[in-house]
Amino acid sequence: MKFLGGFWIAPGFCTEYMYAYIARDLVVSKLDEDEDENIEIVRVDLEQIPDMIRSGEIEDAKSISALMMALYLNKVSL
Repeated sequence: MKFLGGFWIAPGFCTEYMYAYIARDLVVSKLDEDEDENIEIVRVDLEQIPDMIRSGEIEDAKSISALMMALYLNKVSL
């Protein structure tokens, strides 16, 4: 795992700070789910992310922030 950076979730409103990491060379593994969980893993190439953000397919600020960090740092050198 590599640290990407961090950001405030809602500056001026709360003190929650989020840290973003990128993980590579992962292996598929299955854990028991909680009864109320519905998690789906979707593999996406980094090149697809900007279009997914523009189209609204990815729309939460936390994901957009972390993914943009990953895109930028991937161009710089991860």
